[in-house]
Amino acid sequence: MKILMATDGSADAATALRSAVRVMALKDAEVDVLCVTPKFEPPYSGWETGSVRERFSHRARQLARRVAARAEENLRAGGLEANQRVESGSPAELIVKLSTEYDAVVIGAKGKGTSPNTGLGPVASRVLEHAASPLFIGREIRSDSGFRVLVATDGSDASNEAIDQLGSLVDLSQADIRILHVVESPWLHLGDEQELFGFDEPEHEAVEPEVRVEREMTIEADRLVEEARVRLGVGRRAAVSVAVESGLPATEILSELDRADYDLVVLGSSGGDDLKHRLLGSVSAKVAWDAPCSVLVVRA
Repeated sequence: MKILMATDGSADAATALRSAVRVMALKDAEVDVLCVTPKFEPPYSGWETGSVRERFSHRARQLARRVAARAEENLRAGGLEANQRVESGSPAELIVKLSTEYDAVVIGAKGKGTSPNTGLGPVASRVLEHAASPLFIGREIRSDSGFRVLVATDGSDASNEAIDQLGSLVDLSQADIRILHVVESPWLHLGDEQELFGFDEPEHEAVEPEVRVEREMTIEADRLVEEARVRLGVGRRAAVSVAVESGLPATEILSELDRADYDLVVLGSSGGDDLKHRLLGSVSAKVAWDAPCSVLVVRA
């Protein structure tokens, strides 16, 4: 397994690497630590820049090697050996391009110069949107021993892929896992038909399609979380519980994360471009932006 860990020397990048070492299954992994140097841009066209460009590039690569070396030392202190990889260009574009070569990418939620009030920095946001491999956005681990994982599932190919990847990317031997499915609230809820039309309760339930649909969705939700539990297949290696909630998926997932102090949330991403995604944004992006813990996003 090959893992790419990106760093810019910031505290958030260091936290991401530290959290990855804590929860990911990296014992036999080949790990590369990536630091990206900016390209030299002359102040105006036509300026003779050969010697200046050379000095700039040399100094930038020296700095990048020092940043990567510090990250290597920190990983080694956590029992993980890694290799340096220094590249030049746009960090987001390079990480997205390199993601095709790796089984997973590790990145900090924010980088240098990003406002502390921002959920994700520009690099993490771009990588989240376009990375080909699973993306681990690392935040501080809350648990003193072991860790808590929330697996959000909707039964889609992306969710199933996320569950499959979770078993290989994360060390679940010390994990407390909760599988959550959110029965999504309909965009239009008529609400008071019973009172409006004077239905008695039994007759109303028998003829009202909305009631029947809600019941069927609840039954389907129970089936999905049980299938996800079986698919995860951790057996006795970890404690697994399941839950079904109703509401908006991103809101309910974030509420559960706040309620129970999770260390990691795992989601699939379909990369959808339909009207609903364009208007409301994807669930994975909303959760990755606002989650108080690390996030593992797996694209279908």
